Amino acid sequence: TGTYVEVPDEGQPAITTRWVYSLKDDGTRAKARLVARGFQDQDVDILDTASPTCTRTNIRLALCIMAMKGWTPQSIDIKTAFLQGKELDRVVHLRPPSKHYHGRKEVLWRLRKPVYGLGDAPRAWFESFSGFLLERKGKYTATDPAFLWWVNERGELVGLMCIHVDDTLFGGTLQFDVDVVQAVEKRFPVGKRSVGNFEFIGLRIQSVTVHGRLEVHVS
Repeated sequence: TGTYVEVPDEGQPAITTRWVYSLKDDGTRAKARLVARGFQDQDVDILDTASPTCTRTNIRLALCIMAMKGWTPQSIDIKTAFLQGKELDRVVHLRPPSKHYHGRKEVLWRLRKPVYGLGDAPRAWFESFSGFLLERKGKYTATDPAFLWWVNERGELVGLMCIHVDDTLFGGTLQFDVDVVQAVEKRFPVGKRSVGNFEFIGLRIQSVTVHGRLEVHVS
């Protein structure tokens, strides 16, 4: 992913790493993630770590609008999202796991992009992802930068998207799907789409059609 380049270890300040092991949501598949010990970052006290996430109030508002428009709610999650963030504008070195370089001269990884564990990784990811959406004519809502909307050339609303870290909730026209959602799926590694009935940040979303009209229920 172009996340780092190898450099000789010449005594530079370096952040150590550790492996974090967990189970996926279904409880049957294990996953491992290499995480930086961000508390060792020499810039930890001055980093801008603020990263917007869509509020539950605006998520419910978005779902109401989708129901009014007849747009079935959908969701996708971005895999390894923090590794897709914008490039770092500061110098950060990581010390690789000790078993990573058997029999080789000691090296460090100079990061080009943030990794999991760094304090500014969530913000870098949000700026990268939201910037991509703005390039595709998305607009921030007035009250929430993690709640975006799209209009067509006639000024008609054609799509909405809520961002919560690496999860997205969206709905819109077929053209919105082609121009925005499918562009996201091509640009970033994503999981399988959830359509109509799914959980999103703890909210259970159910979509049903009653007498030809879409109803969206949240619990």
